[in-house]
Amino acid sequence: MIADVSAPRLRRTVLSTLLLIAVLAVVPVAPVAAQDPGWAVERFEGTTGEEVSTTVARRVWPDTDTVVLARTDEFADALSAAPITALLDAPLLLTDRDAMPRLVWEQIEHFAPRRAVLMGGTAAISEDVVAELRRWGVQTIERIAGPNRFATAAAAMDFVRANGGDGDPFLVRGEGAGHIGGWEDAVAVSQHAASLGAPVLLSRVTDLPDESAAALAADGADTVTIIGGEAAVNQDVSDQLWALVDRVDRLDGVSRYHTSIAVADAAVAAGGVTDNLWLVNGENWQDALVAGTAAAITDGVLLYVNPHVWETSIGRDWVLAALPGADRVNIVGHRDGLPTTIDFELVDRAMPRPAWTPPAGVRISPGDNAQAVVDAHPEGTTFVFTAGEHQLVQVVPRDGDRFTGEEGAVLKGSISLAPNVAQAFQDEAGRWVIPGVTFDPPPPPSTHVEDSDAGMESGREGEAIQTDLFAGRHRLTHTGTVETLTRVGQWHFDVAGDRILLLQDPATLGAIELSVAPWAFQSAAEDVEIDHLTVNRYASQSKAGAIDAHNGLRWFIHHVTVAQSKSAAVRTGSGAVVADSRLVHNGQIGITGGDHRYDETQSPVSILRNEIAFNGEVGYRMGWEAGGAKLTNTIDSVFEQNWSHHNRGAGLWCDLDCADPSWISNLSEHNYAAGILIEETSGALAHSNIVRTNGALAYGDLGSGIWVANSPGVELAWNVFESNRLPIVANHNGIPAGEHGNLEIAELYVHDNDIRIDAYLPGLRVRTNEPQRYYRDDIVWEDNVYRLRADHTEHFWMGRKVTVPEWQDEFGHDRNGRFLDVNVAAFQPPSPFTTVPYGAS
Repeated sequence: MIADVSAPRLRRTVLSTLLLIAVLAVVPVAPVAAQDPGWAVERFEGTTGEEVSTTVARRVWPDTDTVVLARTDEFADALSAAPITALLDAPLLLTDRDAMPRLVWEQIEHFAPRRAVLMGGTAAISEDVVAELRRWGVQTIERIAGPNRFATAAAAMDFVRANGGDGDPFLVRGEGAGHIGGWEDAVAVSQHAASLGAPVLLSRVTDLPDESAAALAADGADTVTIIGGEAAVNQDVSDQLWALVDRVDRLDGVSRYHTSIAVADAAVAAGGVTDNLWLVNGENWQDALVAGTAAAITDGVLLYVNPHVWETSIGRDWVLAALPGADRVNIVGHRDGLPTTIDFELVDRAMPRPAWTPPAGVRISPGDNAQAVVDAHPEGTTFVFTAGEHQLVQVVPRDGDRFTGEEGAVLKGSISLAPNVAQAFQDEAGRWVIPGVTFDPPPPPSTHVEDSDAGMESGREGEAIQTDLFAGRHRLTHTGTVETLTRVGQWHFDVAGDRILLLQDPATLGAIELSVAPWAFQSAAEDVEIDHLTVNRYASQSKAGAIDAHNGLRWFIHHVTVAQSKSAAVRTGSGAVVADSRLVHNGQIGITGGDHRYDETQSPVSILRNEIAFNGEVGYRMGWEAGGAKLTNTIDSVFEQNWSHHNRGAGLWCDLDCADPSWISNLSEHNYAAGILIEETSGALAHSNIVRTNGALAYGDLGSGIWVANSPGVELAWNVFESNRLPIVANHNGIPAGEHGNLEIAELYVHDNDIRIDAYLPGLRVRTNEPQRYYRDDIVWEDNVYRLRADHTEHFWMGRKVTVPEWQDEFGHDRNGRFLDVNVAAFQPPSPFTTVPYGAS
């Protein structure tokens, strides 16, 4: 049984209360109007349809008794699924034909549904998947199937009618296979049909199939609406329909994007609202169909986006017109297919930043030798980069120097290969060769190479090279050898031969650039300020930054955008402040570093109000160091009001003898690993954070909302956990003592949190032979709110799942806790995340 509150626990409570008072004095609980964005922007991302479907399911459906499954690599039987999911209030999960992928069966395990509805026969989803579902306890398994896709759609119509759907049917082209055309119109109408309870029947381009005609005749509907132009369903089919129904309508446009707008307008006219927008890649049917089902359930509107020309697209015009009345914009799809320029523009429009007027100072114009200009002026000078592109800038700041910029000032670490591309040719193996590339990238620094692949994931070893090749907005994937250059999107740098090899004609790929400069700012100076600059495409070495304050003191880095660096955007040093910045699409991590200087000077690091997103793109291993932001060996460091999301690794991380760090009022979401990672750290406090949808792609405890690993004296209070693979996990491994004492799970105080249990259970794992640690009186969980299914166990403790009575009576935790239905809305933390980050559009 748990004894009375220990002295360390009392100390942490006092510290938490004092810190909360201090935070509330600065950040109001109810944000003032100027801080309140007009709409929230959230991206649902995955590299496969299965990943996207499970991410959306976990976020939109806290609980369900039914799931609908469709095959992920063939759209034919899936096209009629949307109204079925809406009528059953069930998520659509995409699966392989013969086995459910890990993320899918994990989601099935969490939902524990009693019923599953399968779209298509055994040729679409095999009996092996049925057997898997039964092993997971699914009692009722139904198939909606016919001998062909047209008959399956007709069977889906019967199902819709039998379950209360009474909307007039839609007719769409149903020809095509795999990912090839034929699905566009059916998926475009998915949200509208689902919202109306209207079935979707399939047609050939020039002929109404007998199965569809028979279904319409039996249904007796008055009206059928064709989706798409005559290239999809021609006038002959329309004439056949007039013989079966009283009215035939058509919603179409000159492209799939125009048709999508016509459908969205019809959905709004039918009572739909535009306060909840769902934007999808118009070239990806899996993401779009999953989004259509979610849009219907959440009373939203679905719209196709052209991923190639967002800035000039008709879809963008429609979205911008709808934004003033919007509460949420949901973007569904991977960043490679649907560019994040959409996210950034919509976030910036939600709360426009004030106009910036740079101070007086020494101007540096594009083409100037920036270092020579700096050297010609005394320390403590303010330098202003004028608008435009400043190529290959590398500056060594002095004490008190400030570097700022006019609107549109961009420092670029890459060079154009246009002259080389003009000489490109195909070799005897059919590869494209860009000749005359004489840059010689340095090897990875030996101090950071723990093994031969410099911390790279398996299959990504070639990315250890300290340079990147960009084609338009895309970073290509470097291969370690010519032999592994096997697919489009890869490149190989034959350094000895001064040439770059590709499998595509580089003249068709847009502007080709090679990153060459390793950093933009780096020195051991004190009191340096860097602000209002965009820093792009620097070839930063592993665990180093394009802005590198590692040996400096009290650098103030704010209102910068650092993007597409090879490794890190920013490396901190002693007393560094990184604030109000956008650090995105960097190859390894957004922020790295610590607070120790070469002379042992140590001063806290502050990470404040930044957007840290889409980092870890080139394949550094998450456990080695990749993700959003990671500090090491710091004292009193602070992460506050940051938005860390979609990083390939942990969101916000402290490791290796950090002492007394705090995470306050951050939003950490959609990170591949833990949202907040407290590792080998003492005296940590995590308070008022929103931690959601993290860890889906990680294995083991690394997939937690907050993971506490071998860290004593940790307090987790007033945080909100939703849609994480695991909410909170503490892990005790019995590792050697650190700089600040034993590295263990002790003095752990978890209280007043709101914890939704979405997949696996919160708890403690002791991996040493110490069962008594589970009964320590300084490990306390109390006054937490749990949102869970009524039939769920609640914690993982002593190597097993424990029920609520066991948790309270045997272990003495949460005796005053509250255990609510999983669908209950979350509370707001005392000092919630409110900041909309800075970023250049």
